[in-house]
Amino acid sequence: MKRVALLFSLLLFFTTGSLGRTITLNPSIAVEKQMIYPNTTYLVNTTIDCKGKGIEMPANCALSIKSGSLRNGYLRLSAKSQNASISRMNRSLIYS
Repeated sequence: MKRVALLFSLLLFFTTGSLGRTITLNPSIAVEKQMIYPNTTYLVNTTIDCKGKGIEMPANCALSIKSGSLRNGYLRLSAKSQNASISRMNRSLIYS
């Protein structure tokens, strides 16, 4: 029984990542409605239009831009955004 629990814990860690969970942002849903969970890695794999709105980074989250970009918006870091990080794997991050 202990082995099963250990295997499940390892599987859960590797599928959710070290921050707890990973969410790929959907371009057809408003970004500010998706980026609401702390302890989460948010992935950008396409170009996403923020429609001129500001996006507040939740606490202990990471924004990882693998391909694509965020356009027509801005990121807000506040006291709630403790330990938030942004990484980009391509040359574009945010365009207006």
